[in-house]
Amino acid sequence: MRPMPAPIDPVFERIVAIGDSVSQGCFNVGVSTRSQPWGLPAILARQVGAELPLPLLAEPGYPPHIDRMGAVLASRTTDRSLLEGRRVEPHVEPYNLAVAGARLCDVMALSGANLARLGRTVAVRRLTRLVLNPTARPDREPDSQLDRCIALDPTLVLCWVGGNDLMEAVFYPHFGVTPVSTFERLFQRLVSRLLAETRAVVVIPGIPDITSLPLLHAFRRRRVFLARAQAVLEHYDAIIAAAARRSERVVHIDPRPAMREYNRVGLDVRGWRLPYRVRSGRLTFAPLRGYGRWIWSGGLVSYDGLHPTQVGYALMAKHILEPLGERLGVPIPPVDLEQVARHDDLLAAANPVSAALTELALRLIYEPGVRELERRPWPNTPGRGWIG
Repeated sequence: MRPMPAPIDPVFERIVAIGDSVSQGCFNVGVSTRSQPWGLPAILARQVGAELPLPLLAEPGYPPHIDRMGAVLASRTTDRSLLEGRRVEPHVEPYNLAVAGARLCDVMALSGANLARLGRTVAVRRLTRLVLNPTARPDREPDSQLDRCIALDPTLVLCWVGGNDLMEAVFYPHFGVTPVSTFERLFQRLVSRLLAETRAVVVIPGIPDITSLPLLHAFRRRRVFLARAQAVLEHYDAIIAAAARRSERVVHIDPRPAMREYNRVGLDVRGWRLPYRVRSGRLTFAPLRGYGRWIWSGGLVSYDGLHPTQVGYALMAKHILEPLGERLGVPIPPVDLEQVARHDDLLAAANPVSAALTELALRLIYEPGVRELERRPWPNTPGRGWIG
């Protein structure tokens, strides 16, 4: 392995990430060596020449990638332990501590010591174990993502969190939506600890407009649900933005305007030297669909309808890292979107039926939860809220 180049600026000497799936690197539902290098922190580290050890998980991933069902079925007969998730190098100390499915409260408090006591999903519990303490070291058992982050003495913390405080209620309605007042109290405490207990610059991107993603298109007729979801996200995002006014060490980046524009018109790829053909010359937020070397639609969002493809992650990174460099006064080399798109294996072998089958499955699985959320009151003003 070739040595990493020296970071271009001391602020990037030790990047540590906390948060959820967008930082951990997830697509097609799963997390593995295939997806983790595309999380936002990993892209940032590559662009600035910094080291960012990852808690890499073996294929077919945990949870398994939904386009790797053949490998999943084979694992049942060859190595069933892979289905429970396996760290490739369990003794590596990761700097990316993000866990797919984590809420704000999980980032702050979920640890090996309380996994069995707290009401969390099997996937979040297992990923927390795999990331934070796969070898069950007793001295690490009390540590949450936030605790480990502080212990690593970061120079820059990338904290992207909040989406699951809404989205987990879609998947598991009994967990409920995090009340706005609770989210505000916890986020203020999170930022306070990072400012008081580290020397780091704290980067907090805003929450993307989840309601524009294909997963929620499956519920587009549920107008009450979508309106409530958007209102809650707006409140969360206002709380995140307000944290940036507390200190010059806190940097808030809002990717939503750019993402909304791409959702409206797509990403223009005409003139790029791609090994496949794209209908109308644009990659879109529509579900990923294609045949052979043709892409009929999609390209920015993977088959789960929620997490980006490689080029989708690169696009988000472009619109966060460029303003971050300006705010820090440090040049960050731009992400080469064409290069990423040329080697994105989801695009190169887009499946013509996966998107349609996935949307049908999502609707059947999650429609009852969405209906339940429509029947219950939601948090709709700061300081008021509901937990199921």
